[in-house]
Order: sequence, then structure tokens, then C-alpha cells
Amino acid sequence: MAVRERDPDTTDERLEITNTVHLKPLGIDVPSGATCELTFRGTRGSFIVSIERNGSRWTLEGSKAQAELTGAFTEDGMADKPTRVPGWIARVMEAKIDVAEVSVQR
Repeated sequence: MAVRERDPDTTDERLEITNTVHLKPLGIDVPSGATCELTFRGTRGSFIVSIERNGSRWTLEGSKAQAELTGAFTEDGMADKPTRVPGWIARVMEAKIDVAEVSVQR
């Protein structure tokens, strides 16, 4: 899945897409077969992404080529946000949504 549009500034089409992302082909150092579930909601100009992996979920909010990690959750509820965006999350966002900059919301 890739959410890429020819002219993101002129498209207001709201999308809701969920897809399984295989991590190893993205160059992420994980065992073969490792995946995450990525859900994109919104438009290229304003979106929310949810990424689920191994019982944890991360929420990111963004616009165009930038996003912020706004929440982290475990099966037990809300978790502390990491001080840095995990490298594999940044790689998934870049490869699948064309987001070049991902930071942690403070």
C-alpha cells in the first residue's frame, strides 16, 4: 500500500485504508515474515495513521511529508511515548506513506 497522489495540495479525497506491511523487504532488521498493520485515515493534507505490531499500537498525526507520533499503547492501555521515533516506524512511514520526517510530539 502506498498513499501517494500526483498533486496532494489539490486533493481532498478522504481515505481509510488498512494494510499489512511486511517489514523485512523495507530493509528493517527483523525476522523474515514480521509484519505490522498500518491504517491511514484522512487526506494527504491531514491524516492520522495507526500502526499495530506485537500487541502495541502507535498513533501518528501528520500533513503532507511530516508526521508526529502522538500516542503509544499496549494491550493494557496507554503507554509512555518513546523519546525517539523507533527507526522501523520512520521507515514504514517513509516507504508506505511518503512521509520523510517523523518526530515525537512533546
